[in-house]
Amino acid sequence: MEFVQWALEKAVEHPDLAGAIVTADGESLDVLLPDGRAFRFRPGVFIAEDAPEVQRAELLYRLISIGVEQAKAPMFDDATGHIGEDASAAASASGDAEALIDLDDRHLHVPEPAPILDANPTIVPIVRSADYFVNSHRGEDSMIYVPLTDFVGVGLALDNPDAAQPIYYSQMEQVPSDVGALLAESVNALRRVVGYQRVSVDLGLSRISGADVVTFLAPENYELSWFCDVEMMIQVAQRLRERHPDDIPLFVPAARTKFYVVFSEDPHLVDFFTILLTQRRSSEAVYPLPHTVTADGWKEWVPFADSKLAQVLGALRGSFRQAIYAQQVRALSSWGDFGELKSYIPRRLHSGQRVSATEWNAMDVRGSIPDTDFISFIREPSPHPWENSNGVRITIRSHIAREIWPQGIMRDSTAWPPRWNVQGFPDEATLAQLAQSADREF
Repeated sequence: MEFVQWALEKAVEHPDLAGAIVTADGESLDVLLPDGRAFRFRPGVFIAEDAPEVQRAELLYRLISIGVEQAKAPMFDDATGHIGEDASAAASASGDAEALIDLDDRHLHVPEPAPILDANPTIVPIVRSADYFVNSHRGEDSMIYVPLTDFVGVGLALDNPDAAQPIYYSQMEQVPSDVGALLAESVNALRRVVGYQRVSVDLGLSRISGADVVTFLAPENYELSWFCDVEMMIQVAQRLRERHPDDIPLFVPAARTKFYVVFSEDPHLVDFFTILLTQRRSSEAVYPLPHTVTADGWKEWVPFADSKLAQVLGALRGSFRQAIYAQQVRALSSWGDFGELKSYIPRRLHSGQRVSATEWNAMDVRGSIPDTDFISFIREPSPHPWENSNGVRITIRSHIAREIWPQGIMRDSTAWPPRWNVQGFPDEATLAQLAQSADREF
């Protein structure tokens, strides 16, 4: 097993496997390439485990190159739910596939505005986490973007051969249309890129850590862009429910080129999301939490609080929201004086449940807090003997705190991701109410 783990770790470094999904299954390695082709091989059959590592690595790379060249053709699906003749065989060949993308510290490289040179550019949607768009602000300029959820948004980009070129508001004078019309046209362009003269979605079937997974295969580099096409995703969800009548399809915006659908009753969901948790620091990661879709848009799906799946998703949620809010605080600090900007803090209760928290201090005159499960009101005891000021530390569920002290905590209607403006500190009577309600859940 140690040899297979070594082979897995070396395999993901192979240049031909950039963007591929690789996993170990017993003595075998399974590879699902970005274009949907798949292959499997057993390194131990061809490589002596006691050979020098340089020789082992060289032979492993040769085997991978051969596998890439001879990999099976992709499988396809469309919005009608029809699966091609070879889909079942291809799904079987793909085996278990884990999305092992790079584990470098998560960072946000946002390109600067560039001239729009093409008189009739193809504009496509790009879906990213909120911090990507927040980080694009340059003074009064920023990328054109629209929130899709509290933590995921959609922007507009030019479909260049080398890479997508995000469009900034300062470039709007070069584009003869308004933002709403451009966004609608970009979705139509996305549909045309895949279907040419028809509206379709190309889907693949695979297993990732034992879980049944539907993968969006095209268009290349814009797989996640389908997340902004709510109308099409509703159709996909309806078709998937016909095949899984007892399950809820869960859409996972995992990475820039990885958009998955899993099913609520799959017994391997914990393993699937554990894999995504190991990749939380990837620069390609977006917001790999499960979502349901309706005509009203997207809603993050949350399982029962006492389940192991809830713990894994709680860890994922805490990690990504903490990073997103940290970027928001950095951006707001550079834009002006917004008072005290409090951070999002992941916490774990004694029960094992993962939650989020923030703090508000009596010394904080004004400012804002992120949207969290809990808030702690803190006041240090007075160091002066002539002041009768006792120390205070009250931790309470945030929605109950807002109910008790509505004049002090008010929603910031302009903030994305969501924040709450706070003014002053609760008086003694309000603090007493907060303390009495600290154990309330509802």
